[in-house]
Amino acid sequence: MFIKKQRKSIFSINEAIRFQIIIYYFRKMDFKLENKWRKTIDKISVNFGEKLDIQTILFLIGLQELNLNFEKLTKDQKVEVIHVGLCTVLEPYGYYTKLGIDSEGWPHFENSKKIPNVKEKEQEQIIKEAIIDYFD
Repeated sequence: MFIKKQRKSIFSINEAIRFQIIIYYFRKMDFKLENKWRKTIDKISVNFGEKLDIQTILFLIGLQELNLNFEKLTKDQKVEVIHVGLCTVLEPYGYYTKLGIDSEGWPHFENSKKIPNVKEKEQEQIIKEAIIDYFD
């Protein structure tokens, strides 16, 4: 006959309940963000016939901010356009400050606040929120 040992919890009952509540709210926040993200993606993707990823959306935002049409760009220029898109969406959050526009029409940004050293998924969430706000 086996006797089932009762495990000792590292949490008290109150701590365990609090922990579950915190997890519930984080999941709920993720759900709200993902729901808004899907709606934003759908709104943007209508014109392109396919779902766009974050990098493509940042590229489109960069093109829009630079007032560029779809023209032949070098790989380095494409990376710079994506960077312009990223700086543009993160500017309202205080991460970047627009310094001005150079003679070729390219905006220049200064890093005003250190971007938190967080995991890739959390960085992606910050960028998603910023893109959602940009299109709202």
